[in-house]
Amino acid sequence: MDNSCEDSIVTLGEVLEAEQEMIEDANAVLGAGDDKNCTYTEGYMKRQPLYACLTCIPEAKEDPSKRAGICLACCYHCHDGHDLIELYTKRNFRCDCGNSKFPANTCNLNKAKDKENVLNNYNQNFSGVYCTCSRPYPDPEDKVSDEMIQCVICEDWYHTRHLDCKLPPMNSYAEMTCRSCVEKHQFLLHYDNLCITVPKDAGDTPVEVENTEDKKTDDLNESKSCDDSQKIDETNEKDSAAKENEKDSAAKENEKVSENTEKNDAIIENNEKENNIKSHEETKPIEENGAVETEKKEDTNKVEAEKEKSLKHEGDGEAVTENEEKVCIKPKEKSENICAKFWTNVNWRQQLCTCTECFNMYKEQNILFLIDAGDTVQSYEEKGKAKSLENAQKVEEDSIKFLNSVNRIPLMETLAAYNDLKENLTDYLKKFAENKKVVREEDIREFFSEFESRKKQKVEIPSMCR
Repeated sequence: MDNSCEDSIVTLGEVLEAEQEMIEDANAVLGAGDDKNCTYTEGYMKRQPLYACLTCIPEAKEDPSKRAGICLACCYHCHDGHDLIELYTKRNFRCDCGNSKFPANTCNLNKAKDKENVLNNYNQNFSGVYCTCSRPYPDPEDKVSDEMIQCVICEDWYHTRHLDCKLPPMNSYAEMTCRSCVEKHQFLLHYDNLCITVPKDAGDTPVEVENTEDKKTDDLNESKSCDDSQKIDETNEKDSAAKENEKDSAAKENEKVSENTEKNDAIIENNEKENNIKSHEETKPIEENGAVETEKKEDTNKVEAEKEKSLKHEGDGEAVTENEEKVCIKPKEKSENICAKFWTNVNWRQQLCTCTECFNMYKEQNILFLIDAGDTVQSYEEKGKAKSLENAQKVEEDSIKFLNSVNRIPLMETLAAYNDLKENLTDYLKKFAENKKVVREEDIREFFSEFESRKKQKVEIPSMCR
């Protein structure tokens, strides 16, 4: 057999594995979506799956002002069979289906809509192009197989080879911010300790996640080493000076002996007075010291509470509101490395400063969503998976209820026929999986033909048997 044919063969196990991955991805993206009701009535949703229809608005390819987005339900009920662009998920968006951007179409699910959703943002994805190359995905003219990564701020998608830095291992980062957004929001350069950044011109330098704790330990050890060396030098200097003064001290010591004898009585008297004073102070009520300690603890608790409040988000991740004045925790050092940032910690957003000054800066730059824990795609996907699991459990419960309501004899016959089909089909396909052969259409037809012939040869069970 030709080697090229062998390389193109896909086994049944690979097909099933790929299908399972597709199902999981679909559940993550669409699981939290509503496929029956238009989301327009829910306003500007925090995050939802969106589509762009090039059949209804072909001008959107060339004219950015014509760009529009529709929700999952409208994709099924208003644009079925149209040329749709899957946009994955977008934040703070309201469904456009049927408004002034669709002059020839009305929404079949909700006709009472405003002419325009003024707060919607439309990037080049709504025109069907992505990345700095502004090409479609998949690109029929691009022969290079490449994955795409979404920027957490602008939500555009980028080819990994078109990023201005080396790509770190896939499981080593949580989110990515593109170079354009880093340049626009340069406060992010203060948080380089939370990300991986390796320029493309770094050669074959391995991409590693910087361990800030180890770095602190090394710096501390180096500092201690310097301090120890300095202390040794100072000790040597002191020893030399002590030897020089030792001779003079010996001569003067004899003179001090007589003076010390005269002062002994005075020292004893002073010690007695000091002991009396200390004794008197110790008799004071301990409540005063307790009150001071309590006050100190309260002040410390207030500071800690403010820090905790500044990082805490309401509910399931709603955007935080402006808080009282508090200390800025943004790192003072600022990196000069303006390039794409790969954030290593899933909770890196919660480590951004939320003092009044920083909060106002986020507000002015329209990126308050960065300090909203519920804005992340991961948070949305977890909700989708949970909803899909809940729906699957509900279907299973409904199926059990249905089976319990069916007459026992037809039910047993149906279950027996199902199990028989399942066992025979499993055994038949198992041979293909073991031999890594492709299952063809004629193979399936042959199986059902043989299965039906065997079924006819079986002796039918009289209906009177119990």
